[in-house]
Amino acid sequence: MRGRVDAVEAVTAELEAKNQFSTATKLVGEAIAAVTDTFGEDVEDNTVFQDRVRLDFQTSFGGSDVLHPFCQLVTRNYLVSTLLVCRL
Repeated sequence: MRGRVDAVEAVTAELEAKNQFSTATKLVGEAIAAVTDTFGEDVEDNTVFQDRVRLDFQTSFGGSDVLHPFCQLVTRNYLVSTLLVCRL
């Protein structure tokens, strides 16, 4: 077992030395919410709540590149729908 652990550690050290993998990934989050309505006489009242939440994982493989995989969740109550999008 000890030999296998040493082998994994050696491979990990070699990959980190070649900068093939980032040692840190930055998590950036964003949340947007809005409540809208129409005001005035003879106007149908239709209050709407909308929101979007996005999580962006920013990582780099070589230092000059940036990979942005993200997940986004959108909710609109007037449609009573939720949309989840994930992109790599």
